[in-house]
Amino acid sequence: MKRPKSTDRETQWSKWLAEQMHGEAEAKTFCGARCDILTDTHAWEVEWVAKYKEAPGQALLYAALFNKKPGIILLSKSLPKDDVYYLRCAVICEKADIDLQVIEVDDEEQDRVGLADVISHGWNKIKNGLTKPLSLL
Repeated sequence: MKRPKSTDRETQWSKWLAEQMHGEAEAKTFCGARCDILTDTHAWEVEWVAKYKEAPGQALLYAALFNKKPGIILLSKSLPKDDVYYLRCAVICEKADIDLQVIEVDDEEQDRVGLADVISHGWNKIKNGLTKPLSLL
């Protein structure tokens, strides 16, 4: 499957990421809920960064239903508010022990470095220069 465009829907990104991660896309639970990506270790919720508020609850639900570690992959277009949304989600994830990763959807260079480099743990972004004052949160 070809890397989606930045204008593609979240479901296209989920399918592509599932393929890259050797996971199952849209894994259905016994109660009908669908986990975006199910891997051997994680139940991943994929969400646009501006909709970060929806992701932690869904990730925790899928993790509980599949007995996996919860994870969130945020899709970012590198918009000005994305860092603020990202930081808010990172704080929640740190508190709830949810793995957080981010994909910069406009950066096609990522295809050349491989998925391991494409997805970086959330706190690394904060440590490497996210400097938004907490008053903006």
